Amino acid sequence: MNLNELKQKRSEEVKRMEAIKATIDKEQRSLSADEKSQWNVIKAEIEKYDELIQVETDVEEARAKKVIEKVTSRALPSDKESDLFERFDLAKALSEGANPTGAEAEMRQLAIEENKSFRGSKGVLIPRSYLEYRGVLTTSTGAKTIATSVANKVVDTDAKTIIQSLGVTRWDNLAAGYFNVPTVGDTTAVYDAENSTHTITDPTVGGITLQPKFLHYTTSFTTEQLYSMSNNTQNKVLAMFVNAIEKGFEKELCAKLAAIDAISGYATGSTFVTSAATSTVLTLESELAVEGTAYLTSPKVRGYLKGLSTDSGSGIKVWANNEVNGYPAYASSYINSTLTTSGQKFAIFGRFEDAHIGTWGGIQILMNEQGDQFYDKGLIGVRVSQMSDVQVISSSFKLIKNYPVT
Repeated sequence: MNLNELKQKRSEEVKRMEAIKATIDKEQRSLSADEKSQWNVIKAEIEKYDELIQVETDVEEARAKKVIEKVTSRALPSDKESDLFERFDLAKALSEGANPTGAEAEMRQLAIEENKSFRGSKGVLIPRSYLEYRGVLTTSTGAKTIATSVANKVVDTDAKTIIQSLGVTRWDNLAAGYFNVPTVGDTTAVYDAENSTHTITDPTVGGITLQPKFLHYTTSFTTEQLYSMSNNTQNKVLAMFVNAIEKGFEKELCAKLAAIDAISGYATGSTFVTSAATSTVLTLESELAVEGTAYLTSPKVRGYLKGLSTDSGSGIKVWANNEVNGYPAYASSYINSTLTTSGQKFAIFGRFEDAHIGTWGGIQILMNEQGDQFYDKGLIGVRVSQMSDVQVISSSFKLIKNYPVT
């Protein structure tokens, strides 16, 4: 069984357990001998599926890591680069801006060598290899504390983006220009005679095109903060910059998904009653032509689904253990959370590996880009940017909109 099938089986066992609990709660009694026996069998099944799910998860993570390494892997920094990374001072670089000296000038040149699109850029250029070295890039699990390649450096990134958890495909450090994402679709091997004519499946280029676009955010520092940055503080500042960019990716992904045409049959004025909960999610799944991997909705809808039963008797909830119908379920604040307004998105189901994010080079930091706006407050304006793009294969996602709930 694959991961989703195992999770579905586990979910079914949890529902059996919840049904027993609902019965004894309603009758205000303890487990009978027969129920206790059933309970232990169910518990053993859940533990079995937990172990199998972990095995499948480990295998999928290993596969994902292998794929990512093929596209974005970079050799460990040389002794020369490591020395440069240790000498680099972010505070000094921010102070010198587009005319750095010493290690900061070398770092700027390395950023340009890594990605030619940085040529002619103003401000401070931070190469991706340095961000990797400092450990400020969010991990595939969205972990908050991230160990770096240097054992004694650990940075608290406050990485709250769900991009990594959803399994979105990343194409990092792309060369200058557009990038046509190769796709092969869902292909299947077939048995045939050895001497028969065989169909050749080639990657298709051009299904999705990523092109560098300007993603940025603006913040500010006091002069005192700038000049008193310690090594650890600089790591935290870089982590803040990167996390803001990652949240920008999440926001754009949600916007792209929200633009997809919704499935029909859920007009404004319908009532989402308890008995319709299961059929609603199954409709989303059956409408999708590919194998879906996860659900995505807003925190407010998530809260609603946690209190919504799948039927009138068992007490089993639509959203339980961060799953909906056996699939992982996530919530983003960038999905509009209004439940009853016409036109708002209710739930998205799809194969999130068919959402793609591309980045070109590291990050660029420009100082005082907003002129004297911060002067009277004694602040230094900072604009952080990343050339990047977010695109989705619309046929790999389905959503429900115009579906008010009670």
